[in-house]
Amino acid sequence: MQSRAVQTFVASALLLSAPLAAQAPAQKPAKLIGLVREEGSREAIIGAEIQVVAGPGALTNLRGVFVLDSIQPGERKVIIRKIGYAPLEITWPFAAGDSVIKIFELATIHVLDSVVTKADPTTDPRMAEFEAHRKLGMGKFYTKEDIDKAGGHISNLMAGTAGVLIKNGPAGQAYVQSSQGPKHICEYVRPKDCPPCYAEVYLDDAQLYTSRTHPTFNSGGPPFDINSIPTSSIRAIEYYSGVDRTPAKYQKMATECGVIVIHTTR
Repeated sequence: MQSRAVQTFVASALLLSAPLAAQAPAQKPAKLIGLVREEGSREAIIGAEIQVVAGPGALTNLRGVFVLDSIQPGERKVIIRKIGYAPLEITWPFAAGDSVIKIFELATIHVLDSVVTKADPTTDPRMAEFEAHRKLGMGKFYTKEDIDKAGGHISNLMAGTAGVLIKNGPAGQAYVQSSQGPKHICEYVRPKDCPPCYAEVYLDDAQLYTSRTHPTFNSGGPPFDINSIPTSSIRAIEYYSGVDRTPAKYQKMATECGVIVIHTTR
């Protein structure tokens, strides 16, 4: 019996000796009363959104006023925003049970007039390629200024190009032939039956004509009329007189007759 009484005493003593848990009194929440108005005019802003980060939120009324309560004491970030205005952020040290009254002003966002921009010619991949080829200096290159001086016909422009022979048609057509391309095998075997050596023609990377479409090669198709493209729609022209001077991109089976690359405006 005595042993049991001792055990009870010890247990009671241990309970009494244990520290009581400190219970801090609950802190009273803070309150924020505010007026939101426009910077400069000082007119009330209706429907502005006020938000305490990780806390309560509200909207301004018809007088631009709002009330936020239940704000936990401490340093809190408050965000105020409204479409058409630059958002406003403040950090405020709210004390327990405090009532904060503040005026907030939002700056208007000025919308710029639409601006029409023109593409820089150097940003066009085709013209960048044209400039790269011109730097190599392996061909003849004509810019828009050169083309405008051609009097409305590319043949006028090409006629003065070394290695070019212009063959005119009955209705103002003009066909570009090579005057210095290598001799075809057929010229040694049957020169009377050999076709004219017409230049290859490309329009914006698309091949419009190759001498392999000449009737003599049993494929049909007339030579390409270089005057059929109005100079007003042309931006630049490249001309290569032979295989050894033509970029790999345009080297085909009949490149020995010359290559014309026409870049149009967009």
